[in-house]
Amino acid sequence: LPTLNSAFKAKSTCQPTVITILAVFSFVGLFVLSQTFSKDFVDGERVFVGTSNLRPGSNLEQKIVEGRVHLIDYQAGNGIFCELNFDLHKQNPSMYPMFRDLVKASGCNSAGNRQRYGFKKAVALARDYDLANDHPLNGVPQGFIFHESRCGSTLAANAFAAVENTRVYSESAPIASLIASTSADPTSIKDALYIMSRFSPTYFKFQSVLTFSILDITEAYPSVPFIFVYRDPVQVMVSHFKGSANHQSQARGSANTPNCARGRSHPQPGVQAALDSKLGSFGKASSEMFCAAHLSRICEEALKAISRSAGKGLPLGYEGLVDKLMADYMETHFSLKLTATDKDRLVYISGSYSKARTSGAQFHGDSDEKDKKASPMVVEAAGMFMKEGFDELQALEASREL
Repeated sequence: LPTLNSAFKAKSTCQPTVITILAVFSFVGLFVLSQTFSKDFVDGERVFVGTSNLRPGSNLEQKIVEGRVHLIDYQAGNGIFCELNFDLHKQNPSMYPMFRDLVKASGCNSAGNRQRYGFKKAVALARDYDLANDHPLNGVPQGFIFHESRCGSTLAANAFAAVENTRVYSESAPIASLIASTSADPTSIKDALYIMSRFSPTYFKFQSVLTFSILDITEAYPSVPFIFVYRDPVQVMVSHFKGSANHQSQARGSANTPNCARGRSHPQPGVQAALDSKLGSFGKASSEMFCAAHLSRICEEALKAISRSAGKGLPLGYEGLVDKLMADYMETHFSLKLTATDKDRLVYISGSYSKARTSGAQFHGDSDEKDKKASPMVVEAAGMFMKEGFDELQALEASREL
């Protein structure tokens, strides 16, 4: 250091030493950082939370705030972003009925197209950007679709996607990942819904299991309308069990166990108690009984949320679903103004198989067929656990004044 300092002085005796310069720059740098960032820790990883002084700097930050890349998942405190081609879904919803289909078609399963960014920082950047630009939508969803499963909810989501200028997330990953995360705080779900709802009137169809979180979601958005889609219990059960009269191949632990019975090792709240109450022991439950108890609890949670919603929540039965949406629910409940073009597209959607994933596949009603295929085990389980909730939903829908 003495040699370096001497050489420096020889060039200019009026300038401060190198050490002094470095010290000054270090102090200034630390001061700027302290004014710009606050620290937060999520899942052991340090992420940065922006303040009102934070401005997008990187190319990815610019894309996030301008909505040119989209939140496709949440992992360990980070948002996973990729550019989704929403035009594909708008042009033909039944080709890309689920969020995962759109993710795949947009090339977002490729690691090279996915980018990680601190979730809280991304939200802070988006909020600052929207505030500075007087963003009209302000990240508030326009409606929610909850459902029993295998009941026409994808058709409902496709119907909303058919309306001009809307955006529909059909069972997207980020909300489910956040609810499953042990580290995400309660505000994180609202943050995700915010960042996904910034540039178009946006509707969310949630996974059926997220109906167990329906109160958390709807009470966080008391002014946002929602529907719960349901169907005849036997028909729902037959859809889960593929209508087979012999369920031995779908016994407990089988790879072919229906989705509704796969949570047996970690049942949702109330499922085990319902089985204990009606069967005397949770361990005695067949796959059909467990499935029916699980589905009945979904309906119970939906009924509870509807009863507390001050009219913002409504049941919507499977039969005539698109006709009811077009004639009433969309305009009256969701305040959508349908154009003649919108209605033409809705008529087209109602004639397409909602999960076709191919062009030209036509929808054919199958309620009678499902009733005929129902096994005695399915009929018994549906009657024991699901009929009461179904009857209550039907009565509630019938009593609504149009």
